[in-house]
Amino acid sequence: HGGFNMGYNVAESCNFALTDWIPWGLMSDRWYRQLGRAQVFSHPGLLVSLAQNSDTVETAMWLLSDLERYFALEQQGVQALIAKGLTARRRLETTAGILTNMLSANAENEQANTMLDGKRLCAGRMKSSNMSMQDIRRQRESQGQDECCICLGSTFLFLVRCSCSDKRVSCVAHAHRMCSCPVTSKTLEGRFSDDEITQLVSDVRQRAERPAIWTCQVDHFLGASARGDKPPHVRAVQRLVAEAEAFPRALTFVWQRQEELKNVLKQGNSWVTQSKAIMAAVKKSEPKGRAAAKETNTEPSTSIADIQKLIEEASELKAVPDELETLEALMASVMAWRERIREVLPDHVRWCVELRKLDDAFLRQLLVDGRLLRVQIPELRKLAYESDLRAWIFSLPDIPGCCALARAVELVKDADDKKLQSPEVDTVRRAMVVAETTRSRVQKAR
Repeated sequence: HGGFNMGYNVAESCNFALTDWIPWGLMSDRWYRQLGRAQVFSHPGLLVSLAQNSDTVETAMWLLSDLERYFALEQQGVQALIAKGLTARRRLETTAGILTNMLSANAENEQANTMLDGKRLCAGRMKSSNMSMQDIRRQRESQGQDECCICLGSTFLFLVRCSCSDKRVSCVAHAHRMCSCPVTSKTLEGRFSDDEITQLVSDVRQRAERPAIWTCQVDHFLGASARGDKPPHVRAVQRLVAEAEAFPRALTFVWQRQEELKNVLKQGNSWVTQSKAIMAAVKKSEPKGRAAAKETNTEPSTSIADIQKLIEEASELKAVPDELETLEALMASVMAWRERIREVLPDHVRWCVELRKLDDAFLRQLLVDGRLLRVQIPELRKLAYESDLRAWIFSLPDIPGCCALARAVELVKDADDKKLQSPEVDTVRRAMVVAETTRSRVQKAR
């Protein structure tokens, strides 16, 4: 920034950076090192701090390349020192140095608003704190040095110390210039182990590559039908739609693909509505227990054709809804019941004759199991009819002779209510007519 003042004024400024400034910050760090210019804060420390504390995809995408480049440069310098004979290594203290302290301010020792005050205090700040430049230097020396004595760059990741001085440190690139001592008398201190560095970069890379992996998953899902593969589950599509919300808005290709996924979900909404209506009808007409299933005469509103049609329509969807599994299970139960009927009654023409050979308990169990499905099944309707007819026919020998007419009237009325038709019904009906005619003649004769 730039500006000028004409006379006295009071000004306040605040420096901030967006994630796309990160590459420029690393470039500035390189230039500052070349010029030997003191840095305001540790840019490598900022990179590592972002890698450890920020879990956003956008930050990871901007951060990954610079973080990898920084670690690669530092490790190249370490390998060069090892090749020259450096063997002493130890863990670097994480709280040493004024540059790194700015990134990990302790509220007990310093105020939060001084966290990014910079490495050097301005004259006004020195006067307000009643500290001289010598006091500032002594304070910095007591806090420990974490900048290279040659380039004044941050030694956040690695630094080199020599046995000839406790105060002077250098970065790995300028270890040969810090003093005239041989490299064997120097010690390399590292903030992280090699495994920790690898894991940190791996975590950032996983976050940065999420949009690319997400796009591959979307392409795979949307191309399933063209390949003849089974389409993805609708919950997987919903997860992808929700995951895209965490990606940067600048990734236009992500939002285009997300719209395609939303259209896939919209396409299945009408199908889901129909399937829920069918399942609601089945549940609404479902009898409460097996005892109720024996007595219910309510005709289900859902047919086998309705279920089969929805299952066939689901094959055209690009995402498998949750309700499809329920419908398929219901259809499988219906087909299993129909298969049981075909096993015990293979000849549909002679059902009435075959039914008379079945055990009463087995027949009642078939009816109960079929009615519990709450679906219009042709065999169930016919089985119920033939079962009622069988029970009606079996009740004929129980007619007492003294009340033959009354019993015949009751049987005929029951047959008419159940819409039963058979030679036995016609015989009872004729017997009832004859009995009524005879009684009428007797009454007239009296």
